[in-house]
Amino acid sequence: MEDDWENLDVEKVTAPVVPKKDENLNKWEGEDDDDNIKESWEDEDEEEEKKDEEKVAKQPQPPKLKPKKSLQAKLDEKERQKQEELDRLEEERLANMTPEERLAEKLRQQQLEKDADLKFALGTFGVTDIPSGLDAFDPTNKQEFSEFGASLAAKISLYKSSEEYPRFVEELVRSICVHRK
Repeated sequence: MEDDWENLDVEKVTAPVVPKKDENLNKWEGEDDDDNIKESWEDEDEEEEKKDEEKVAKQPQPPKLKPKKSLQAKLDEKERQKQEELDRLEEERLANMTPEERLAEKLRQQQLEKDADLKFALGTFGVTDIPSGLDAFDPTNKQEFSEFGASLAAKISLYKSSEEYPRFVEELVRSICVHRK
């Protein structure tokens, strides 16, 4: 039975031929605008791109503006210019120095380097509280006591315009004199 269907004579069936009608009869008004159907969907895009390129080419080009810099870039540029100006002024100042001034400047730079090294070393070992100003004084001789007194007097005299200043000075002198032998 299986072979029966293979041996059957079957006539070739062809599709019926339908006579062509007027294509515009079955369309709505304005529907025949879509008649130019492309073979490939890419064809339409290429034509539109060519038209767009022609339009752009025909239009006059506006003058090109400078690209806008970001705010951070502008600030960085200003900072760089300020630093260059400061460097230039420093070089001019160093060029106009006398030999004594150059030596003093060199000593000052060395002292700054020593201080920076000391702070770095103290920070490395975890020491963060470095005494400065009046706290840094540890007078041992007459000259150091004189410097300490002058610094203390200068610090105290900053508050002389206060109403409490006279009473403060009086109490300070009393407390110092009480401890004197």
